[in-house]
Amino acid sequence: MVLPYSRKFIAVAVLVVTLIISSVEPKEGTGCPSSAASFNGARIKYNVILVEQQTEQHLTWLSDCYNRPNTHVTSNTFSTKSEDKDMIINFSVQGLAGYHGWFDAKFVEDQLKTRSDVLIVEADAPVKINAPVKINNAAPVDTQLKPNPNLDRIDQEKFPLDKKYTFPASAGTGATVYVVDTGVRTTHNEFEDRATAGGAFCTGCPNTDDNGHGTHVAAISAGKNFGVAKKANIVGVKVLDANGTGQNSFVIDGLTFVLDDFNKKKNKAVVNMSLGGTFSAAVNAAVKSLTTAGVHVAVAAGNDGEDACKSSPSSELSAITVGATENKNDTVTDFSNIGKCVDIFAPGRDILSAGIKNDKDTQVFSGTSQATPHVAGTVALIMGDTGNVSPDQMVKKLLDLSTKGVIPAAGLKGSPNNFVAAGLTLLATADIEILSIFSSRIAGLPTLDAPVSDVVHFWDLIGTCITFFIKGVPQFVIQDYNKVQQRAQVSMKVREKEYVCITNSVLHVDLRKDGLRSRTSYTVGLTMINVGPRS
Repeated sequence: MVLPYSRKFIAVAVLVVTLIISSVEPKEGTGCPSSAASFNGARIKYNVILVEQQTEQHLTWLSDCYNRPNTHVTSNTFSTKSEDKDMIINFSVQGLAGYHGWFDAKFVEDQLKTRSDVLIVEADAPVKINAPVKINNAAPVDTQLKPNPNLDRIDQEKFPLDKKYTFPASAGTGATVYVVDTGVRTTHNEFEDRATAGGAFCTGCPNTDDNGHGTHVAAISAGKNFGVAKKANIVGVKVLDANGTGQNSFVIDGLTFVLDDFNKKKNKAVVNMSLGGTFSAAVNAAVKSLTTAGVHVAVAAGNDGEDACKSSPSSELSAITVGATENKNDTVTDFSNIGKCVDIFAPGRDILSAGIKNDKDTQVFSGTSQATPHVAGTVALIMGDTGNVSPDQMVKKLLDLSTKGVIPAAGLKGSPNNFVAAGLTLLATADIEILSIFSSRIAGLPTLDAPVSDVVHFWDLIGTCITFFIKGVPQFVIQDYNKVQQRAQVSMKVREKEYVCITNSVLHVDLRKDGLRSRTSYTVGLTMINVGPRS
C-alpha cells in the first residue's frame, strides 16, 4: 500500500553476504570489543542494513577487529554451489547500504544491534514465488488472434468484454520492466529481442529461467501478444531457483542490482516482484530505497488469503501492492491476500502467457503473481505515453485512472475498491476545443465535420454528435453516460465546410484518445442556434 511517509528510511543495500565467524578471538585495540566477544556459537546468515554515510567505518571495524574481509556483490559469483562463509558480502550502492554475513546470536545481540551505524539486523529467511494455483499447457503463441480475456478486461470499465484490447500507440516505448523473479527466457518470441538477463543472485543459479514463473510474468507485463506494454524493455533479475524458492538475501541483492543499474542509466524503470515471504524489515527497506531513488515497484499481495500486511514485500508502504480478481467477473479470488496494504486489483485467474519449453511455449498460471505484471505494465504504458513522474505521483495517477466500485464488497475485507485500468490518459480541459456539432434529428442537414482532410470517429447519441479536437488532431469522441439512446460508432470523411445545429443538451462526456478512455469527466453545455455553413 502506498501512503505518505512522515519519516524516511536511510537507504542501505542488503545483499547476500557470507561471513564465516569461527572460533576467532577479536583483536584487542581501539574500538574493538574485549576478547570475551568470541564467535563460538552456532552461526546463521544475517542481512544487515547500515546508515549509508557510515558504511565504510563499519566494514573497517569488521575487518580490523575480526579479520573479516569483504567483497562487493557485483564481484561475487552466485553460480557456485555454496557460499563462502568467511566472506562479508557488501551490497552497498548509492541509496542502499549493507551486507550479508554469518554470525552467532550473541555477537548479533551484543555487538551489531548496539551499534549506531546499524539500522536493521535480520536473520535471513525463505522467499518464494506466489505459487501458481493452476498450471496448464495452452495453444502456441503464434496462433493467438484475439486478446486474452485479462487484457480485454483491463481496458474497459466492466463486463461483458468487447474482445478488444486498446492501448497507447507508444505501448511502453522507452520504459524498462525489471522482473525480479526466477529469471526470463530472453529468446522467447514474445519478447522480440527486447529482453535481457540482468543477472542471477541466488546461490547455484544459472542466469536463465529454469522454473517458468519469471518468463510468464514478464510476458504479461510486456509481451508481444500477452503483454500490457508491448514495446517496453524487460530485464530479468534472477533471485529464485528452479523450484521458485530463495532467500531474502538473494532478493536484496537483486534489488541492489536494479538500483545500481538505475543510478547509472536513469531510465524509466518499474520493478515487478511477484514473490513474497514473511514480514522482513530488510526487504522492505531495500524496496523503499528504490522508490526513494525514483523507481516504481509493483509487488504481489500474496496467495494465502490473508492480510497482505503480514508479509514482504507486500507490506512495504511505498510499493504498489496488487491483489487478484477472477477471470469471469470482478470478484476477489479465494487465494488473494487482502487488507489495507493492498492498493489495487487486477486479473489473476487462469492467465495465459509465455512458457519456457521453447520459444513459442505457453502456460496458464493463476495467482497474485499474475495480477501484478498487469499493474507494472500499466505503469510502463503511462511512462511511455506521458512521461515519467515520481513514484508518489505515479501511484496517484494509477489510482485516479483505476475503475472504482466494480469489485463486490464482500471479498475486499478492508481493501480499496480499485481495479486497474490500462491505457488511460488524463486530459486537461484547456486542450479541448469544440469544432463541430451535428444533429441527425434535424432533417436536411448534410453529413459534416471539421474542415480537415482526415477520418473522424464519433458517436450518434441523443441525436447529437460532437467532435473534440486536441491540438488540432481529431481524436476525441463523446459518450453519453445517461444511455438515453443506443449508440452506434460512425466513421466519415471530413468535409470542407462545417455546420452547426441546435441543441440544449448538457452532456456528461467521457473523452477518448485513440480509443483510450480518460477517467476525467467533463460537462459540456451547448446552446448553438445557427444552422448552416460556418463562414
